[in-house]
Amino acid sequence: MAYTQVASGGDFDPAVWERGVELEVSQRFTLSPLMNQKGEPADDSLIQRSDLLTEGPGSTVYFGADVLWDSSSGVKANEDALEGNERNVSPERDSIVIGLAKDAYANDEYMTVQRSSYDVRALGEKKLATLLAQTVERSCFNQLCGVEWVTDTTLSGMQGDSSIVDRTDLHVFAGSATDDEGLTSNDTFTVSLIDEALEVAKTASPMVRPCRIPNFGRPLYVCFIHPYQTRTMKADSGWTNIWQNQIGAMNDPRMNPLISGALGIYNDVLVVESTWVPTGYDTAADAEESDVRRAVLCGGGEFKAGCGRIPGRRGSYKWVEEYRNYGQIRGIAAHMAYGVKRPRFDFDGNGTAEDVNSVVISTYATAA
Repeated sequence: MAYTQVASGGDFDPAVWERGVELEVSQRFTLSPLMNQKGEPADDSLIQRSDLLTEGPGSTVYFGADVLWDSSSGVKANEDALEGNERNVSPERDSIVIGLAKDAYANDEYMTVQRSSYDVRALGEKKLATLLAQTVERSCFNQLCGVEWVTDTTLSGMQGDSSIVDRTDLHVFAGSATDDEGLTSNDTFTVSLIDEALEVAKTASPMVRPCRIPNFGRPLYVCFIHPYQTRTMKADSGWTNIWQNQIGAMNDPRMNPLISGALGIYNDVLVVESTWVPTGYDTAADAEESDVRRAVLCGGGEFKAGCGRIPGRRGSYKWVEEYRNYGQIRGIAAHMAYGVKRPRFDFDGNGTAEDVNSVVISTYATAA
């Protein structure tokens, strides 16, 4: 069967639609405000983005961190000798794989044109961009929350399921449970769990440091919770008092968490709701624990996001249109070269790479 490709030029130029898809994905990616944008320094952003436009799908890109793990030498005073007592700074590195995510849909040109006035190309752009953005976002949370039951490469940030590891010493459980399968209906999300996770974050080695968020005048931690967890948290009297105190507390509306889309700020933690906060993990059965949700408290530099270049294109996106069945069916596809990963470093110098900069909070969470 022969396929006829749509000719390029003017509004049909794929480059025009590739830029459109990129913009639509960015707008639909709800974590964008927590990520440095193109050309901006990563600094202490929660998601550190790198535009790796020399790397294509299948490439492995390395990134590093300078780790001060030798505490035998400290700050010297007055006449104390500094030479010979310098700290041993150990550079550590991890890698991120750039993969190719793609989605498509086909449309009956004859019948659609007769039945509606929709621009099927524009509709395809928005729909495919939404699906790609959701794929990236789900990948972010699966990595952040250490959901080890995920086996789909596209939902692991293109890294493969082996890249998702749950660090047990940075994991808080509601009630007296010690794993996800041990949680009961009494172990729901409350404000006190944020305090517990914050304590773990600040006393961890290395410490989970807060991140920089646009329009907020101080560094904050960010806690993502599922809508089921939001419901039980709002029933907590401690949260009700916080919410009431924050209404009208800031003169600049952009800095009011209730107006910016967050649920509020508690103890320097910005609480944000996301549908993509994943379910739990039954370690014994090596399977999903559907009545558990894994909220996560995040700090700066928590996540690495890489945008690669698709061969033959100038950027990370590719737009393809083809007709089949002699021009009756139009197929539209969007491709995206990217990778996301929660980094792991050997901070203790013991030869074992560990996750950093977030604390998982597991609670019982089901629909009302």
